[in-house]
Amino acid sequence: AKLISNLSFKEANELANFGNAILHPKTILPLVEYNIPLFIKNSNRPKKQGTFINKNGSQKGIKAVSAIEDICLIAIEGGGMQNNIGIDSRIFSSLSSNGISIRLISQASTELGIGFVVDKMHTKDTIRILTEEFRKELENNTIYSIRSNTNVAIVAITGRHNYALEKAIHGLRSKKIWIHLFSNSISGENISLVIDNKKLIEALNIVHNYVI
Repeated sequence: AKLISNLSFKEANELANFGNAILHPKTILPLVEYNIPLFIKNSNRPKKQGTFINKNGSQKGIKAVSAIEDICLIAIEGGGMQNNIGIDSRIFSSLSSNGISIRLISQASTELGIGFVVDKMHTKDTIRILTEEFRKELENNTIYSIRSNTNVAIVAITGRHNYALEKAIHGLRSKKIWIHLFSNSISGENISLVIDNKKLIEALNIVHNYVI
């Protein structure tokens, strides 16, 4: 562990969303809206340097590598999904209407498969809801399967670095750790890698050594 001297609002929001215990995502929203800088200090050592959060941050470098457990990877596959408009929206709509949020999502360029992550406690409900939503597609085999895997965890990389994803993937593959799914945020402040939960500690150490 080491001090992070500067964070941008986006980086702080990513850390909050991916398990940081100090900040809640709702804390960041008014700061962004009114451009209010924030200092995080150690109350036991208030004169020591803390973390300064503002719009710009340090603008470069990886800030943290963290882990998220108790998740479930959902995979939907089928040849009939290609060029079938509205599949994604039906997934989001059916789950959100039942109070289930999707943490991250990734789709094959061929549109033959979609993978996304939900909280583990929603696994059974997610499968039930999607099975009902896509009942016709399952019956006519345009969707082959809707599967769940609860033996996974997320390694989240927060910060901007052009080669962070490449380095992380190389490090994990060199140790034969399989990546089930990866997602890179549009703003570039977060990279998420879904791996086997039993390999989590090893993966965290590898990614930390490769990207920080």
